[in-house]
Amino acid sequence: MKENRGEKILLGIGWLSVAGAFISSSVFLGIIAVCIGAVLRMDYEENRHGLYLIVMGIISGLSGPILGTLLIWYMDNHF
Repeated sequence: MKENRGEKILLGIGWLSVAGAFISSSVFLGIIAVCIGAVLRMDYEENRHGLYLIVMGIISGLSGPILGTLLIWYMDNHF
């Protein structure tokens, strides 16, 4: 039987990375969340949480740069 002692720690760090990536617009934290999600899916057979972390890591990691680019484009064209 596999020991899944670190599963809860990985989940906590993964969701903190998602929240941090969304708040600080950090692509690096989004990449960390995606990697932790992949580890959870492959090694811990936690498919649901792993997939959620992968999707939310991508969305939160890219939301800041995309919204920033759109805001700069809008301000450049309308002001």
